[in-house]
Amino acid sequence: MAAGAILYSQSVFLKGVNGDYDTLYALFTGLLEIGVRPYYIYRCDAVPGATHFQVDPAKERHIMTELKKNLSGLACPTYVIDAPDGSGKIPVPLEFWDSDASEYLDFEGIRHDV
Repeated sequence: MAAGAILYSQSVFLKGVNGDYDTLYALFTGLLEIGVRPYYIYRCDAVPGATHFQVDPAKERHIMTELKKNLSGLACPTYVIDAPDGSGKIPVPLEFWDSDASEYLDFEGIRHDV
């Protein structure tokens, strides 16, 4: 029975799990088909014990650029970095514009390396 709830998903890039175009394309289209809206996809935080799951940032940007080109707008989540200290989610620029994605500014103007 339909409950009328709106569902959103949040994903994390993980090397060896979903760090490729085909897996994410299938995930996001499959989620949309069952009524779940892909909302965010995050860069894996550099926390002890998880750094081996980090995908190269340039590869993540390339994958998300290709997904943005090929998925419906409803099926493509926003690619973000969760800034340290809870200061917010920073959208990562895709390859549609020339930009230096090796660092970013958080909402307090503090510079961080990716």
